[in-house]
Amino acid sequence: MSVPTLEAIKAMMPPKDWEVINDDWAQHDFCAGAQEGDHYPEIISSRYGPPANLADFARKAQLANYECFRAMYEGRFAKLFKPQTGVITWMSSPAQPSFVWQLYSHDLEPNSSLFATRKACEPVHVQMNQNDWHIMVINNKPQSLAGLSVRTTIYNLDGTLQYSQTNSLTASPSAATDAGMAGFPPGVSPIHFVKLQLWDAQSRLLSENFYWRATPEHEDDFQSLNDMPRADIEIEGYRRESAGNCLLNVEIRNPSRAVALMTHLQLRKGRSGARVLPVFYSDNYISLVPGERKMVTIEAALADLGGESPVLAVDGWNVALVPVPADGNKVVRVIPNMEAHTPTQKEKAAPESISLNCGGNPLGLFRFGLPALDVFGRDRDFKGGNSASTTESVETGVSNAAPAAVYQSERYGKFTYTLPVKRGQVFTVRLHFAEIKLDAGQRKFNVDINGNRVLTDFDIAAEAGKNKALVKDFPGIPADADGHIVLAFNPGAADQPKVCGIQIIR
Repeated sequence: MSVPTLEAIKAMMPPKDWEVINDDWAQHDFCAGAQEGDHYPEIISSRYGPPANLADFARKAQLANYECFRAMYEGRFAKLFKPQTGVITWMSSPAQPSFVWQLYSHDLEPNSSLFATRKACEPVHVQMNQNDWHIMVINNKPQSLAGLSVRTTIYNLDGTLQYSQTNSLTASPSAATDAGMAGFPPGVSPIHFVKLQLWDAQSRLLSENFYWRATPEHEDDFQSLNDMPRADIEIEGYRRESAGNCLLNVEIRNPSRAVALMTHLQLRKGRSGARVLPVFYSDNYISLVPGERKMVTIEAALADLGGESPVLAVDGWNVALVPVPADGNKVVRVIPNMEAHTPTQKEKAAPESISLNCGGNPLGLFRFGLPALDVFGRDRDFKGGNSASTTESVETGVSNAAPAAVYQSERYGKFTYTLPVKRGQVFTVRLHFAEIKLDAGQRKFNVDINGNRVLTDFDIAAEAGKNKALVKDFPGIPADADGHIVLAFNPGAADQPKVCGIQIIR
């Protein structure tokens, strides 16, 4: 996937489709198949937290875009010519509105994928190998580079500096040079930030890079990024014209004590507010540590402004604009992108849930900002067992029943689910069963939740009869020390365990 900006999404679909992922999204390649778009919402939700609305979905998708596209190329560079020689991005410039592959939208607006790719593919590049956390210098030039120094700094989630180290090295030509493993101090927060800077012998900055990293025990859980303190940033832009082009020099400053994550600039027309397309940004989706500043150049054709003055709209993961007084030279107005706002605490507090169609495919429509109790995702996070399905009809007249299709698939045998949830929270575990095949007394099995027995010699047919939905709720289940709900299904007195659906409800 490579999701476009919020404005590009809104431009390619009618408003009725903005808050629910439906067949219109599938028309734009957000669907099952090679791109696995049907799995994407649950991946985003489990990694960054459930999207509160379309704007929050686009915000989290840009974070994923940046991570994924940079990693594709940096993974190749980590093994430069031993044996990898290249990476090809399929359909990087789509001919129609799409949610996949693209570095920029069909309307020529870039998303974060472009800038992640550009960052990774610098001729001289500093990176962190996210397989083993070694710092590497990639030299694509034919001559060696002597007298280099790499500075590694690590910041906690709240923006405090935790670690700083500088190493000297010589970068071999057309090769990846290992500068050693990054040092992660014992007191580092579960999610933290790694900033890399590469300097030449004359103390000129050659390359820089910025990562968000989770500790290995929860390496795929970045939901605490939603709790970052706000970073109040300052932006000043200066305009000039040359050869029919509007040229902007923009300085972004972070005077706050927080990390400013993924600051996004978007050039618009001053009177109408419409996007200017195309626009060439020297960099975008920029992350700044406390006290840092960065210069960006922006170029667009004067004709594409249509006689209107340029305006910069700004959004980001946790950024807010500090008003900067105008002076006689600054002619570029800077405004917050209110549509792409950071979700409020009320929105972030939307109920969380996991719903799985055990042994089956996703069911239902994903709606932003609502608990996904009626959206059952694909079977995942299990170990052991087998899957099966049936076309037999199932009665679903009981309270809290899932859609009938959930009871037509199952996972059976001896198996375990290890489902990631937010630590410190308490959940209701809801299990969905239906007996299609066996009579009462022919299937009896045990179920444990986080090591505690909740069902002993459980007999679905004896309790509900055949071809009837049966729902079991187990409230007050806390996450374990590792941030999981662990469900173990083990044989009892007869035949094998089975389950049709699992829900974890906060």
